[in-house]
Amino acid sequence: YVESKLKIDDPVLRKDLQLQILGKASGIFLWIILVVDILNEEDDDGGLAFRTKLSKIPDKLSDLFKSILMRDQKSPERLLLCVLWILCAKRPLTPVEFRHALWVALLDQQSVQNDRQVDSDVPDVSNMNACVKLVTSSSKGLAEITKSKQPIVQFVYELVRDFLVKE
Repeated sequence: YVESKLKIDDPVLRKDLQLQILGKASGIFLWIILVVDILNEEDDDGGLAFRTKLSKIPDKLSDLFKSILMRDQKSPERLLLCVLWILCAKRPLTPVEFRHALWVALLDQQSVQNDRQVDSDVPDVSNMNACVKLVTSSSKGLAEITKSKQPIVQFVYELVRDFLVKE
């Protein structure tokens, strides 16, 4: 998985990072998936930057989840609302339902705080790419839209749900 998904051009660096990732993973495949995604988001500032980033990534999956949830605190309210909608919905939400639910909740929160960060126009839900981007960004990559005839919004793995419920 690491060999095919890690997007680093330098073959020596890629092999070194691959060995480090497999060594730190303790056999937990989800940890590998999340770490490869994190490293692929990193700017290519050379081997030292990648090695430093990898060394700072927690070894335990629960600590990695916490780290992902706490990084770049630009819009914590969006993350919280996203998680709550996915966790608490009576049934899985469609991308359209999720987008509207998040928009309404943010709009309501904005009116309470007199904050103008949410467009008051109803969002265009016909663009599936925009829905995918919204789900991914608001969940910090821990949720996805399924690729099925009737797509739904869900956590990428059931372990994410378990972690959020327990922690």
